[in-house]
Amino acid sequence: DDRDWLAERCAGAIAQRLSCRNEYRIVTRQGEVRWVFEQAEGSFDAAGRLVSVSGYVSDITARKESEGAVRRSERAMALAQSVAMVVTGLMARRFGGGRAAMLVAAVAAMLAPISLSASSVFQYVSFDFLWFVLLSYFVIRLIDSSDSRWWLAIGAAIGLGALTKYAVVFYVAGVVMGVFVTPLRAQLRSKWLWIGAALSIAIALPNLLWQVQHEFITLDFLKFIHARDVRIGRTDSFWIDQLKVSTNFFALPLWLLGLYVLLFTERGRRYRILGWMAVVPIVLFAIAKGRGYYTGPLYPMLLAAGA
Repeated sequence: DDRDWLAERCAGAIAQRLSCRNEYRIVTRQGEVRWVFEQAEGSFDAAGRLVSVSGYVSDITARKESEGAVRRSERAMALAQSVAMVVTGLMARRFGGGRAAMLVAAVAAMLAPISLSASSVFQYVSFDFLWFVLLSYFVIRLIDSSDSRWWLAIGAAIGLGALTKYAVVFYVAGVVMGVFVTPLRAQLRSKWLWIGAALSIAIALPNLLWQVQHEFITLDFLKFIHARDVRIGRTDSFWIDQLKVSTNFFALPLWLLGLYVLLFTERGRRYRILGWMAVVPIVLFAIAKGRGYYTGPLYPMLLAAGA
């Protein structure tokens, strides 16, 4: 379909003694669609007449496919962070906030440097962030509805988190502590809690089996990365990173208020597990000398509670 356009474009460029450069698709004799790059230049005699045209054509299909994959990844990252922001607003509404509170919570979460980075650079943080925000929301729905079947959604979020980043172990530690020290411990008698736990294991099982088959090579890699980060001082700024990476200085009063409400007020008593879900991972990450941004997913629920 583009032949006439390409011919006219190249003829015009060569007539002006310019290089003709184009990227376009072709269909091979086998019916396969390929992308090619073409460059051509004209040679002229002393009188200015076109003598010959020389150039080359190269196959750039692999590059085009890579560019397409990058664009799809960028859309997936943006979508993941957009969903996380919407869910943050929904958490604020569950806490009793109106539209203003929902907007404040969502925007505060959106403006965290870790969120801005996760929505623009393809990395596991983009989805790790989303899974914990969803986990927080599902816990709130469990509390509000007293419907133990929400443990299925919680288990699914944990399983997906395990497929994304092993830091989910720290997040789960907060959930476990919160269950045991709040009235939610009554849920230990519910079959749905244990079915949800089994679901999380089932989702993570393919990765676990792969690790077993490859002698837990990922853990060796992570141990090396962690040792390197500690050695060069990347973990030294853990606490200050809570203010300038996982959140920002302007959001400090909001999430501190949210943490206070969840842990120390009668109003936040029924949601106290969320306070433990924030405090326990932060303390564990600090003890383990983790990077400051590891705690980024913990703050949207605190911002929602503070809003």
